[in-house]
Amino acid sequence: MTQCVACQGDMSDTPPKGYLHFEDDAKHSDPVSVDDLTTLFHNADTRLVVLSACGSAVTQGTSVFNGVAPGLIQAGVPAVLGMQGSPPVKAMVKFFERVYSMLAEAKRLPDAVNSGRRAIFRDKPPAWFMPVVYLRSSDDTYGQLFAQ
Repeated sequence: MTQCVACQGDMSDTPPKGYLHFEDDAKHSDPVSVDDLTTLFHNADTRLVVLSACGSAVTQGTSVFNGVAPGLIQAGVPAVLGMQGSPPVKAMVKFFERVYSMLAEAKRLPDAVNSGRRAIFRDKPPAWFMPVVYLRSSDDTYGQLFAQ
């Protein structure tokens, strides 16, 4: 039997779904489902969503779109950057410094992410493989999200 971590309820018949857990003023977990997030971002002008939360790019079950990052792609967000695991904070600081620096120079998102991965490639424990890019593009821009 699969149980809910919060209430210990039976979740055997519940299809897997991604959540982001926010913290309310009382420091309690406030889970927001991928369904709620896709409603929020559907038809929005958001070009890029960056999810530094652990496991935000992970999918489970039969649908690739039940995870948070791929669910946002399905909702129409052109690009989503998420995490496959729980990378060390120190590595992610170096990673995001490089990514944001390159995006500020109007570089393509895949190039910025690859540069960020190179910045943390030799870090211990290894984390270079955890950032994942999802792109949705109907043209040949391949991650060129911002004008030069």
